[in-house]
This record gives sequence, structure tokens and C-alpha cells, in this order.
Amino acid sequence: MLTNTFEHTAYKQRTVERGITLGPTATKFITVILIAVAALFYLVQQTQSATKNYQLQEKKIEKEALLKESERLKVEAIRLQSLDNTTKGAENLGLEQTNSVNYFDAN
Repeated sequence: MLTNTFEHTAYKQRTVERGITLGPTATKFITVILIAVAALFYLVQQTQSATKNYQLQEKKIEKEALLKESERLKVEAIRLQSLDNTTKGAENLGLEQTNSVNYFDAN
């Protein structure tokens, strides 16, 4: 009797570990780069903060100047209304405006 015998050979699968191994020099280099990137982000943030603070100070100064100008204009409006009221009051009393003033000598 003829029999075909197939031998099944079990192959052991080998997996290759793909790990990254770094030496001390590479680790130091990566550490320095990470610190430099963090410092760069910090500097950018501080620069933006300083710029915004400067712009805020400018706006505060501009606001103070506008408030002073507003107050000055309010006082000017009141003064002009007062002069207008004085003129109208004189007209209501029947007073006339003089063109020349004559002074009397007391001697």
C-alpha cells in the first residue's frame, strides 16, 4: 500500500521587535531641542502678552485724553450758554449795546 505522507513542519513565526534605542548623545540632543522649542513658545507668548499690554496702555491714555476733551467741551458749552443767556436777559430788560464808552472825570 502506497501512502503519501506529508510531513507538516511547524514553522515558528519570529516577530521582529521594532524598538527605538537611543544612545546618550541622541537623548541629550532631543532634550536640548525640546527645551529650545518650549523656550521659543514661552518667548512668543511673552511677546504677544507684552504687545497686548502696550496696546492696552495706549488705549487707556487715549481714553483719558478723550475724557478730558469731553469735559472741556462740556464746560465750553456751559460757558457759551451762559453768555447767550446774559445777552437774552439784557435784551429782555430793554438794555441796548453801546458802541463807545464815555468816562467822567471826578476832578
